[in-house]
Amino acid sequence: MIENQPVEELRGPDHLCLFYTSSAEQLAAVIPFVRTGLKRGERCIYIADENPGATIEAFQAAGISVEDAIRVGALVVLTKWDTYLRGGNFDPQTMLQYLQDQVVAAMVAGFGALRITGEVNWIQTTLDAAKFLHYEARVNQIISQTGVLAMCQYHRDCVRPEMILGILDTHPRIVEKDGVNQTWCG
Repeated sequence: MIENQPVEELRGPDHLCLFYTSSAEQLAAVIPFVRTGLKRGERCIYIADENPGATIEAFQAAGISVEDAIRVGALVVLTKWDTYLRGGNFDPQTMLQYLQDQVVAAMVAGFGALRITGEVNWIQTTLDAAKFLHYEARVNQIISQTGVLAMCQYHRDCVRPEMILGILDTHPRIVEKDGVNQTWCG
């Protein structure tokens, strides 16, 4: 396993976590993650908690041709309501099926791979946290079977303390300022 690997060198299968405290820190990892995927002919899915417009603007400001990428289906920008909370509540099985369906859709559309990144700041209860960590553990199976590259984004101020060890345990690698490293738990 490569330590301090730049985000630009990432390839699937892999399941990463990103802890961030500011938009600048978040975008420093997310922009190269998406830009590289688009350059490689991969479909990139971005799941925003609330405001996909801010993400689109940040991508445009970084020189990503967002309109073209969306038009050809290379970039898909969604919200938590389109994915994690479809139907109003988080259902791990529904989200796992969604992920598998997206892998198939990307391949059928002619993309070389699927990379997905999502903001996970909507978890408010202990029950949400337990269900989400169970989901994250099961995502590892899908990733190893399908070759998906996934980066889960957690704002440090929104992560419930009891979740941190579970997040590190279910993500083999973590995105940090110096690159991508193996987690100490995973």
